[in-house]
Amino acid sequence: MILRWLRTAFITYHVYDCDRVDGNERELHNDIALAAFDLGMPDNFRVNYNTDSTSSERLVSCPYFTTTVIDLKGTVSKENLYDSFMIYMCIEGNATLNVNWYITELLVGETVLIPACIETFSISANHAKLLEVYI
Repeated sequence: MILRWLRTAFITYHVYDCDRVDGNERELHNDIALAAFDLGMPDNFRVNYNTDSTSSERLVSCPYFTTTVIDLKGTVSKENLYDSFMIYMCIEGNATLNVNWYITELLVGETVLIPACIETFSISANHAKLLEVYI
């Protein structure tokens, strides 16, 4: 079997010379590096979402991933409709994950990855806020 590699061109701009002391300074490319960046970020880059929702509320979506927020009070049964792994990040409170009768606690600051082969599971909490990420 022959593997073919896609070759891509990478351009490197030297914007800092790490305080070289040997006298061999590199040419810096600050002006063309700045021109390569799109600094046109809008003033309001925050995502508005419904904070009263107890279901998944979409925050951002692009061709590479989707991120939703779940303000969880009670139990929610989840079904993997995306044929993708799912990542849950607990950003407030704590939650309990029940995957095929295996129960684990998800504390604030912790992240768990649910493999794509897990089709159904449930998450419960008295009060927790979770980020859900999938492809």
